[in-house]
Amino acid sequence: MDKYIGIKFIDHGRSFHGSDCWGVVFLYYKHEKGIELPLLSDYQTTRDADGISQIVEAQKPSWTQTDEPMEGDVIVFRMAGKQTHVGIYIGRNRFIHAFSGTDSCMESLKSPRWASRIEGFYRYE
Repeated sequence: MDKYIGIKFIDHGRSFHGSDCWGVVFLYYKHEKGIELPLLSDYQTTRDADGISQIVEAQKPSWTQTDEPMEGDVIVFRMAGKQTHVGIYIGRNRFIHAFSGTDSCMESLKSPRWASRIEGFYRYE
């Protein structure tokens, strides 16, 4: 998991040289699971809740919402207004994500900053 921590934040980035939140999810699925997720070129940015919904809807039945997260599940967070944020669940109430202004990092889901914003966990099957 260390290779996903410390990636420079670059809006719309999709590489280890720079990524946004969806970029980290994209890299994880590509390198750990061998799954090519959409680059979002055909969708709204992931900052918009409708964009996440479009991704999940377009790939059903591949995505399943779950109440019992497992390593590799995507976490969707509700931010201000219709904006959303995503990360990768890595177990023991921790997740990896990239957030504007910071390199990708690991944080706790129990942190006050994130605990109340969890919208759901999604598994790609």
